[in-house]
Amino acid sequence: MREPPRIPEETPARARLQDQYDLDPVTVAFLPLGKDYNAGGLYRVVSQHGTAYLLKVKAGPLYEPSCLVPHYLQEQGITSVVAPVPPKRHALWTQLGEWTVIVYPWIAGTVS
Repeated sequence: MREPPRIPEETPARARLQDQYDLDPVTVAFLPLGKDYNAGGLYRVVSQHGTAYLLKVKAGPLYEPSCLVPHYLQEQGITSVVAPVPPKRHALWTQLGEWTVIVYPWIAGTVS
């Protein structure tokens, strides 16, 4: 089972989501999933409006095309591509200390 990453206290993480994404999280739940060993962790975040998001916290350098290409394809009308939710500063990710934070829309499904 994966352990949550050692990111700064929960309050700065919540403040960063609110500041950068206008997202006021009500719940932030760690998900012990994923095969990306550079990922610090995955979280299911639910906003005060009941909208769910997937929050990916990643250590080390970000491979920017992994965010830029899906975003470009989605902008071209390809709706089957899951792209990051852009923060207010028009990048597709933000920083929280040494961690890169990427927010995606939550897609309900089963894990196999």
